[in-house]
Amino acid sequence: MKTLFVTLIFVLANHANAQHQCTVSEVAASKGGAPAIDKTLPPKLKKVFKSPEFSRWNVFKKVGVHQMTFNLLDSQTASLSKGDKLKAVLTDVTKRPGKKSRFTISAIATNAKNKRLWSTTIKLDKGRFFYITKQSGRILAVRCL
Repeated sequence: MKTLFVTLIFVLANHANAQHQCTVSEVAASKGGAPAIDKTLPPKLKKVFKSPEFSRWNVFKKVGVHQMTFNLLDSQTASLSKGDKLKAVLTDVTKRPGKKSRFTISAIATNAKNKRLWSTTIKLDKGRFFYITKQSGRILAVRCL
């Protein structure tokens, strides 16, 4: 029984120290004459932007891409366009048998004057995109691997 207990602690310690890579793609969306999707956006994003939930816009331009490397309960900050900042904390990684890992991230966006624009907690499966569209015409697409 002592061996099992020691092994369990070792596995939990490795899980807590694992690094996780996340990408935040910042996209400006607008209504224009001819539909246009930036060619530098990942193919999965291009497909999603054609779906009904994004139909109020027809022009999508990549503004920036931010790489974040998290440890569990680690905080990362990315400088967004217009002087805004995104602070994110990886609060949980759930490993489910036979399924992809699920990430829980708490995020807060502030403007250049450090005034909170929005805050949210998201859950996303490994490799999938999660879209934050809190501000009109600005989309953050978050993906963790």
